[in-house]
Amino acid sequence: MQRNTYNVYGRFEGTIGDQTIPIWLQVIKRWPSGGEIAVSPGDYIPAGTPIIIDKIGGTAKIFVDGTDDPDGVIGLTWNDVYVHPTMTAPTATVAIVTDGTVLSDRLPSTVTSALIDSMKSRTQILFANED
Repeated sequence: MQRNTYNVYGRFEGTIGDQTIPIWLQVIKRWPSGGEIAVSPGDYIPAGTPIIIDKIGGTAKIFVDGTDDPDGVIGLTWNDVYVHPTMTAPTATVAIVTDGTVLSDRLPSTVTSALIDSMKSRTQILFANED
């Protein structure tokens, strides 16, 4: 699995992977200014992760099923965020898609059918199957 290093502040040189597995068929609109998210060395946030954010440019949080309200999710991460294990004091931002078409069978397991149903009524994201 490829782990991209978009939106992470720090420096690492090396080979991460040579495979690209797109999940977005179309991205029409992203949340203005994204959001800053708490990360630790070695963290990996896959594209399509559901995100809760309080305001434009605010603090982003990964949705946790059973803990967070699904109605608080405003969109899904546009790309992977990978924090190399050797980074010290890492900070990351996430780009959040609020309008587009995503391949639902490629989404992370944190995107449940209940969350998809909730998002269909509040966002412009179309959930499509690859088949």
